[in-house]
Amino acid sequence: DREAKVLASLDHPHIVPVYDYVRTSRDRLLVMERLDGGTVHGSFHGPGLSGEQALAIGLAMLAGLQAAHYAGVLHLDVKPKNLLFTRQRVLKVADFGIATVISEGATLVTHGGEVLGTPAYISPEQASGNALSPAADIYSAGTVLYELLSGRLPFDSGHGGALGMMRQHIFGEPKPITGVPEPLAGVIMRSLARDTDDRYRDAETFAVDLAVAANTVYGTGWLERSGMPVHLSGRVLEGLARTAPRGPQRTVPPDPTLVATRGTARPAATKSAVTPAVLGLVATIMLVVLAFVDRKSVV
Repeated sequence: DREAKVLASLDHPHIVPVYDYVRTSRDRLLVMERLDGGTVHGSFHGPGLSGEQALAIGLAMLAGLQAAHYAGVLHLDVKPKNLLFTRQRVLKVADFGIATVISEGATLVTHGGEVLGTPAYISPEQASGNALSPAADIYSAGTVLYELLSGRLPFDSGHGGALGMMRQHIFGEPKPITGVPEPLAGVIMRSLARDTDDRYRDAETFAVDLAVAANTVYGTGWLERSGMPVHLSGRVLEGLARTAPRGPQRTVPPDPTLVATRGTARPAATKSAVTPAVLGLVATIMLVVLAFVDRKSVV
């Protein structure tokens, strides 16, 4: 009952509000707002998402998680199907059904020894039944962003089913994200560090670095161009005004989710700008030669 009361107290623009808690002899039910705008999963596998839209979703998701963590709640099942849209395309984190109120040494293992969560997005510590912290949600949020930006998951899903996927999260290292330029790639990969100490310490810090990296890749104004309303904290708003220092850039193959909004080079325009200058120089030389010839013929 304490967990339900805490969930009902969550009040944030990017969290689905809980209106009531019903307890029966068999079930415990949360009554939440109904949203008719579909899910991130549906948009990603349907019409698709641009890179700017994927990053706007990421900032909204992290804002909701930060509010939940501040209230002492871990979501523990962050995935595209649990990210819902209103009709106005406002994203809300939904389905806190297996959420737990943060406590010292809390785990997510049932009495029968079953680990709860979705294998494709589960953190290593959650998959192994170890103590949990906000870092578990940060890992899952990073996995969602990895998928939205690259079009694939950080671990292969075809080896060993759900158990094999969880084993990869526990013992393996995620594949480097491809088709995503720096510094975005570095931000995403940091959120997927196997050691919790190497991840972002909280969702807001993750969001700040994500905003700065997005500015560096897309330029200022990218969030407005995404067309998705996002409610941000002061720290993240400050990040939207900055760009990351330019360092050595790695070469990455083009990716459709980023190409959709990335500016393209125009070599034809450069050529047309140089050609008149060359023609002008040739014309000047010809005039000098003609003048010299005319003067010589007069002499």
